[in-house]
This record gives sequence, C-alpha cells and structure tokens, in this order.
Amino acid sequence: MANVIFSHRRDVDGLMSAAIFLRRFRDAKLNFVDYGKENVEELIKKLYALSQGDFVVIADFGLDDDYAKRLSDVLSELTKKERSFTGSTITTGQNNQFHSLSKLVYTS
Repeated sequence: MANVIFSHRRDVDGLMSAAIFLRRFRDAKLNFVDYGKENVEELIKKLYALSQGDFVVIADFGLDDDYAKRLSDVLSELTKKERSFTGSTITTGQNNQFHSLSKLVYTS
C-alpha cells in the first residue's frame, strides 16, 4: 500500500495541506500538479493507475466548473469500482466561479 498526495505546486493552501499530510505519512509520494486541462488529465491518469490499497490525498485544488465536474466524476467512478476505492470529502467549497476541491480517497 502506498500513500500518495496530489497538490497544486503554486497554491499555498494546497502546499500547507500537503505538508500536514506529509508529517503524518512521511513515506508518501508527493505529486505536484498545475492548472489547465492537460494537467488535470495527467492527474486523472495517475488516479486510474493507482493500486488497490493506495491511500490518496488531493489537497485543496481550485478548479473551474468544467475541471471540478470532470475530477469529481472520476473520483465518484473510482469509489464505485469493484476494486473499490472508498472516499470521504474533507472540504468542498465554492468561491465565485472556482471550486476548491480537497478529497481524501483510499482503497479498501
């Protein structure tokens, strides 16, 4: 089982969230992600590639509606798959046209 953290590379809130998780899960693999369609799709590819038993943290991504919906749909799909991701939302919020997405996903 691996611990995996995804955080935006330039968002201070996301970096601090990742730092908090790294203090708890020192062996976690930290992945920095930028905004933009290509980067969100790269994040999604990495999520699909995770193994059963992986513990995943997505720390405080500010996303526009299209990206937030796409990532939310993928996370919902992964939580319903037979290889069984389960998840609980840490925080979600809406700020003007952007959504802040923090999600804790782990496989059982």
